[in-house]
Amino acid sequence: MEKIIIYADEDLKGLIPGYLENTMKGINLIKEYVDKEQYQLVKKTAHQLKGSGRSFGFDFITEYGQSIEKAAINEEGDKIIKLVKDFINYSEKISIKYVSEDDL
Repeated sequence: MEKIIIYADEDLKGLIPGYLENTMKGINLIKEYVDKEQYQLVKKTAHQLKGSGRSFGFDFITEYGQSIEKAAINEEGDKIIKLVKDFINYSEKISIKYVSEDDL
């Protein structure tokens, strides 16, 4: 499996593992919410992902969050599940390299 390298600020090294763990918890919650057709909760969780991704240097989290949020507004459960699967597949391929802020 080819890795996708994401460069992150070394000052965030202590925060990123917990952030990514919480992100995966959010993704798993989204799956549960879709199963229960709780689209407002999907939208809220996706909105949080959308807002936090770029803060940590993970544009892909922001982009998936935005797409899931739009699908939740339209109550497109199948589309949300596909996006969640794509997100998980992408996440499994990333490798984080910590660099100084000057190198970002």
